[in-house]
Amino acid sequence: QPIGTWCVANPKIQDPVVQAALGWACQQSEAYCSRIQLGQNCYSPNTLRDHASVVFNTYYQQNKNQPGSCDFNSAAVITNTDPSKQLYLNSVMTLANLSLSLILSKEQRRNEASSATNETTYVLVLYTK
Repeated sequence: QPIGTWCVANPKIQDPVVQAALGWACQQSEAYCSRIQLGQNCYSPNTLRDHASVVFNTYYQQNKNQPGSCDFNSAAVITNTDPSKQLYLNSVMTLANLSLSLILSKEQRRNEASSATNETTYVLVLYTK
């Protein structure tokens, strides 16, 4: 596990405060927000808090020697847990849930089309690295 500190969106702060802090950080440098644009490597998951965490941490890593570099009007907190590991886990779980939904939906349509059986079998296979 990597050793270090990261700056992430504070889960206890309301979205409008996080959004304002994200806007401020993006105004400081386009480079802070370039990685969360559509088609870039940190676009997904496409949520306010995930995007804010990427931007806050980018700012923090470049300015961590300055006091308050991970405050953003209390919209951010420092963590010792690498958020990229959590983002990967969240992405895998989102993909698994989406796959299950698609499988269930397809199977439901198949069962509705066939009145020959009332029995349904569901199989979910999740591959991990």
